[in-house]
Amino acid sequence: MNTLKLKETEFTDSTTHSTSKRFEIYIDGFRLFDRVKQIELKEAINEINNVGAYVANGEILTELTRYNKGDEDYMKSVLMICNCNVVDCWNFEVEILETEKAVIWRNFENNHRNWSYAKLGEFVFDKSEYLNEIKKNN
Repeated sequence: MNTLKLKETEFTDSTTHSTSKRFEIYIDGFRLFDRVKQIELKEAINEINNVGAYVANGEILTELTRYNKGDEDYMKSVLMICNCNVVDCWNFEVEILETEKAVIWRNFENNHRNWSYAKLGEFVFDKSEYLNEIKKNN
């Protein structure tokens, strides 16, 4: 099983200069942002300015509990958004499944590029630990 940790950080919007609380995602001690950036660097040789241009999603605690229950209208959960702070500009998204004992993250994607994130694989979290991590940061 993988381990999820949410680390609180402060985000300052470069346009409005307002600050807000955000959570960075760590899986097994590694910051997800860094893993995604490594993959994108290989995918985006011609688009280097967009590579890893993410900040933590301000709605992450809600997004982490939007599970795919087989609904055809299911939209993936947004883990990180563009550093311009506009949702849907440059999202990093994941399908989240719930079982009796686990929460599974799979099928990662960028909402504007057909890049492969297969190297991330799937993350399987103990459901109780996963929900406790979200609850303690809520």
